[in-house]
Amino acid sequence: MDKVTNTLARHAAELQALRTRIDQTYTTLYALLRKTAGISLAESATPTHSLVESAQVDLYLKDDKLVLRFDDAGTTRYKYLDLSGTGVTWVHTTSEP
Repeated sequence: MDKVTNTLARHAAELQALRTRIDQTYTTLYALLRKTAGISLAESATPTHSLVESAQVDLYLKDDKLVLRFDDAGTTRYKYLDLSGTGVTWVHTTSEP
């Protein structure tokens, strides 16, 4: 029994050390991302997956437009900003831009 107990204790200590290293790595990566992160979007087609109603949004780039797609109680709404030119107005539509 002592051998089993010692083996379990050793594995528990190794697991705790691994958890500590994961936490430290996460903290380091989070700090680095906060300091230097940017989001880069490649142009894409409209996502085809379903959205969770009132709990999820898609953000994508299409035809020089930054598009938000949102399911508002069963109605899919799109809000987009045309990135070409100097316009600064967001447009709302229920049709895909």
